[in-house]
Amino acid sequence: MAARSTSTSTPSLGSLHHQLLPSYRTVVDHTLLSPVVTGALLFLANRRNHNNRSRIVPSIAAVRILKILFTVGLVTQVNRFLNRLALNHWHLRKQGAPWEFQTEGKETIVVTGGCSGFGKAMVKMFAATTKANLVVLDIQELPADLENIPRLHYFPIDLTKPESIIATTTRLLETVTPPPTVLINNAGIAQAHTLLETSDAFLDKIFRVNVLSHFTLLRLLLPEMLARRKGHIVTLASMASYTGLASLADYAATKAAVLGLHESLVQELTHRYSHVGSNAGSNAGGSSGSNAGGTGGNGGDTPGGSNAGGNGGDFPGGTGGPGGTGGGNGGDTPGGNGDNPGHSIQASIIHPMWARTALIGSWESALTQSGTPVLTAEDVAGRAVDQVLSGRSGSVYVPAKMCIGPLLRCLPDWLAIWIRDGVQKATATTTTTATTEEKKALSS
Repeated sequence: MAARSTSTSTPSLGSLHHQLLPSYRTVVDHTLLSPVVTGALLFLANRRNHNNRSRIVPSIAAVRILKILFTVGLVTQVNRFLNRLALNHWHLRKQGAPWEFQTEGKETIVVTGGCSGFGKAMVKMFAATTKANLVVLDIQELPADLENIPRLHYFPIDLTKPESIIATTTRLLETVTPPPTVLINNAGIAQAHTLLETSDAFLDKIFRVNVLSHFTLLRLLLPEMLARRKGHIVTLASMASYTGLASLADYAATKAAVLGLHESLVQELTHRYSHVGSNAGSNAGGSSGSNAGGTGGNGGDTPGGSNAGGNGGDFPGGTGGPGGTGGGNGGDTPGGNGDNPGHSIQASIIHPMWARTALIGSWESALTQSGTPVLTAEDVAGRAVDQVLSGRSGSVYVPAKMCIGPLLRCLPDWLAIWIRDGVQKATATTTTTATTEEKKALSS
């Protein structure tokens, strides 16, 4: 969801809500839901009740509330700990080479779609908080306010064409040192229209930009990360990953697809890349040479994309085949410790709600009319940047209360449909991507 913010200098109630909500959540987490705080209060209450019966003792109701808060807080903390542990390949500490974001030029962060929306906000935040090299991949021209950022490299790219991705990535690897250590697959397109008003050309285009480009970039850049035992893959998904939406069938399908890709990537990093030289080098890099391809379509222009087209070329077999670096014991790589090289790679996914970007341009008026809260690009970018700088894998929901999103898949049909019926008001608009020929075929 990518566009320029149109907010004025006076913050709206909605923006104030989004600014204040994290503070409220932090206060609750550190007081009411802190097992340390509630546990200490319980201890004092029980001790007073046992040792000093002559004084006024806490009421039974107050003690019960403390017990409930202590239990909820403890379960919440244990759940968060187990989530972090599982998402990081069951390691308490980062494996592989350490992150050096504050050492000039030691890390290279690649952001697709970095010229607008979430991507642009991320680039600015990384520039302000790190000394890393920044690489922007976008079909749009580099905005003037990004031109003077130090250590920033811009490469034009057409994510609908595998050959453009390959050529651009090759130039990137030849130009920027070190090779990318962070890849943020942020670029995306969307347009509100019903299924019957969707053209084949636009379907081809949205899947190439929103999904297939992720596969191509991963096959080209992940092998080098495995060889160096350092990397972080960040996927920009959406709350639409968990539920279908009226007038956004194609978009929701692409976001469900990248969620599946992310989950599969985490599994492969944990279980499949045990030897950089033999396994990761041949599978993730060299053997991908014949996989890309497919004939593009002719979709109309959309912010963040261009007309889909072109035939997929072969991947150069040498790209990403880092054979023999450190082998299975990591002896030749700084930070190698004999563990699975895949365990040294972090993988995070970001699930934002609606945000004021060009991506939602075709249905933003419907969002406003339905009273749906709309985030800013900075709200989402800030959470993504924080996750990268944490040096750990994570599943991030923006706003945080939307962590209940996955539960939509577990709800009874009647309840899930009732929720979707409410959401459809936010996308109650339609445009058309159907060609004249397709319209005739549909009406005949």
